[in-house]
Amino acid sequence: MPQAPATKNWFQFNKGINSEQSEINMEDGFSTDEANYELLTDGSRRRRRRLAQEASGGTVTLSSSFSAASGVAQSYVWRNAGGDTTTHFIVHKVGSYIYFTPDSDGGSASPRSEVFNLNDYRVSGNTTSNATVPCDFSQGRGVLFITTENNFPLWIRYDKAADTFESDVIKIQIRDYQDIEDAVPLDTQVPSGRSGSATAAQLASDFPDHRYNLLNRGWNDDLIIQYENNVTGTARYPAKVHSPIQAHKLLADESTGTAVDKTGKYTFDADYLDAHPATGSSAPKGSMLLSVFNDTLGFKEVTVDGTSTEVEYTGGAATYAAGPPETLTATDIVYSDPGTGTWTVTISETGHSLSINDEVRWIYAPNIVVVLGTWQNTVFSCPEFVTVTATNANDWSFEVSGNGLDFSASTYLLGQRYSGLSYQAKRYGYTPVARSSGTGPTTVGPKAVEFHGGRLFYAGLADTEWADYVFFSQVVQKERNYSRCHTENDPTGWNFNAPQITDGGFLVLPDIGNVIKMLSLQESLLLFTDQGVWEIRGKGTFFDPTDYIVRKITDAECGSPYSPIKVEGTIVYTGPKGVYNIAPDQYTRQLEARNISDDRIREKWNAITNTYEPYVKTVYDDANKRLYFLQPGSANISTTLVSSDAAIGQYSVIWVFDLRVGAWYKYEFNANSNTNAIIGAFAITGQDDSQSNKKLKFLVQKSSTTFIVCDFSESSGTGYQDFDGNTVQSFVLTAYDNIGNFSQRRQAPIVTVYQKRTETGYTASGGGWAPNNPSSTTMTAYWDWTDDSVTGKVGSSNEVYRHTRGFVPSGADDVDGYPVVVTRNKVRGRGRALQLKFAASTDASGEDSHILGFTIDYKVSRRK
Repeated sequence: MPQAPATKNWFQFNKGINSEQSEINMEDGFSTDEANYELLTDGSRRRRRRLAQEASGGTVTLSSSFSAASGVAQSYVWRNAGGDTTTHFIVHKVGSYIYFTPDSDGGSASPRSEVFNLNDYRVSGNTTSNATVPCDFSQGRGVLFITTENNFPLWIRYDKAADTFESDVIKIQIRDYQDIEDAVPLDTQVPSGRSGSATAAQLASDFPDHRYNLLNRGWNDDLIIQYENNVTGTARYPAKVHSPIQAHKLLADESTGTAVDKTGKYTFDADYLDAHPATGSSAPKGSMLLSVFNDTLGFKEVTVDGTSTEVEYTGGAATYAAGPPETLTATDIVYSDPGTGTWTVTISETGHSLSINDEVRWIYAPNIVVVLGTWQNTVFSCPEFVTVTATNANDWSFEVSGNGLDFSASTYLLGQRYSGLSYQAKRYGYTPVARSSGTGPTTVGPKAVEFHGGRLFYAGLADTEWADYVFFSQVVQKERNYSRCHTENDPTGWNFNAPQITDGGFLVLPDIGNVIKMLSLQESLLLFTDQGVWEIRGKGTFFDPTDYIVRKITDAECGSPYSPIKVEGTIVYTGPKGVYNIAPDQYTRQLEARNISDDRIREKWNAITNTYEPYVKTVYDDANKRLYFLQPGSANISTTLVSSDAAIGQYSVIWVFDLRVGAWYKYEFNANSNTNAIIGAFAITGQDDSQSNKKLKFLVQKSSTTFIVCDFSESSGTGYQDFDGNTVQSFVLTAYDNIGNFSQRRQAPIVTVYQKRTETGYTASGGGWAPNNPSSTTMTAYWDWTDDSVTGKVGSSNEVYRHTRGFVPSGADDVDGYPVVVTRNKVRGRGRALQLKFAASTDASGEDSHILGFTIDYKVSRRK
């Protein structure tokens, strides 16, 4: 007896792509593949708007050619620049250069003139271009921080009042808690062989390693020689078990007569120290400072001149010379050395006591400003650390760079930024001491930087000495704290040697792997590596350098440094195993990782090869609650939009995960040359209206030396032609459908399609009316799981967007009164499973398509 006809409704058509359920077990509402439709929370889907240049946007000219075949582009939002809550920038890395545009819709029309070449900040000895490597960005206290694997960490500060940028590198310093192997037992006092009359120069020459170890225990040359010159018996140097504090004894001060001052005073006594028993335990270490970038030198921090060392500049106290030092006139006119952008700065200071190669740290670093010439009012920051290059009895000199600007033969007047005011700078000197056990200058920088808990964290140095180190600065109050990854107090000091909660330091995490990104999440710092994800946090609500927890969250590695991103109080990142979300457990509040791609698009995600997976980028649209994953390469693309599979920096597929709908879908774009291809994306902080489509922005390369910013905003123009002038295919292939029984063949003679009317009005045309934003949607039937027309199981494509009656508007804003367009459509063929393909028009301009759902009227076929 034949079965009665049955009706199947598809009214929830927004579940997205599902590649993980079989052909006979797929739930309704999913698609097997689709492109260029957006899924909406009301259960419908609509063709995406064209991606075109943002309204009022402009073209940004690059400083050098950029090739997406090997180059890297990135964008980052710098909020509250200079500490001003109303000033935000979009920071763009394109190739080796950093550009700034305002954080606003149409901001690309007003790019800043300041451009930073990252190659100017490379670690000494590194010649690798930054065009092909990623940056890491962070920000804190209004300052932008940038680092790459080739560079010293870089800070950039914006001065709103002067409307200028200034920058400098950060040379990470730590305390040296290790000994140099000097072949001297801990409790041995080495005979000097100098008959109690050694000099500091002889000590440095005769016993350089032992001298270093003593300096690292709080000694200085004066005290070591004083001990050698005055100890009773054989002239010898202190042992490593000795602290200079032990050599001081308290004497009563009887200078006031018969009354004894019971506070007394301390005096150095070599024999008093010699009488101390050798304990076999080392004296405290850590007085010497090491630069992470060159551990062949240790630095002893001393206050220059021993007093307040306040130096006032006014008038000609500081002079500036280009190229070789020269005597300047009173007006400080400088004739530049073309192309160098480097000056020698001479500080007039009689009795300065500095030597060549001494390092000087400024507490308040002066700035140098060009007040005449092409770069008028451009500020060059004096580095926090400078190396003395020349001295005489009355002055000392160092060099400062103008960031490699190509100066012409014009004249430049250089002066103090605060001209006419007294400017004080307190200096500390660093006396360099050779360290024979150093591994040598490193030629790499940290891949990752993050401002967390009021500190700067650095990690990811691909160096045998520092690969598993995580450095953290002192709590940042001033620029000087950026580099100080060590205790403020000298641990060998006399009175103030205890660690403080504001101190810097480092962590050693064996087997952490290659750190490629760090992000701060609540009280935790997360480290993303090729071995998984690690968490560092304090035991309380803040990071305490003396009391913290280190925990590995997951073994699922992070594959791309561009992918980790904060999303609604959680973090999302990508890797070879898929897309992961790190969020607190609802019961324990402990951070846990969960794969959010495996149950829907695992097969398709795995199609992204190892060549391209490390370049996947993530951006979040918080207005629409959508995550966008930019994928290079031709995997997962349904049409021939990519002519070459070699462009790691060109993005032809964008995976979208809608947090509200819980669905995956994708967009496709052309990417076939070094022009007209997406190279990056970002979300501006404003424009939170989810209907405006202005929040999400894409960087599009237009030529080897230009880029534009594009968005999906309808205000960018009508039609569906993307930035390259092409209208890409928009389609959806539904799940394989039947009424729960694939053993019987069926017919579906009628499919009723429900669509949203998209016409918004009419335009007078040729004596009639042409609709604004019309729709066009075709439907094609596929029977018996076929994927090729050779089977004869693919039906014809028919237009299913048809108005039920003709309509003549009375004016431009008139519409037909039917917000839902319903059509009954005949479908030929039969089979065990039915799949429908809906597609928008592919003509030159393209037309809209907004599908609400459909109904299938099934009829059992007489054929088995």
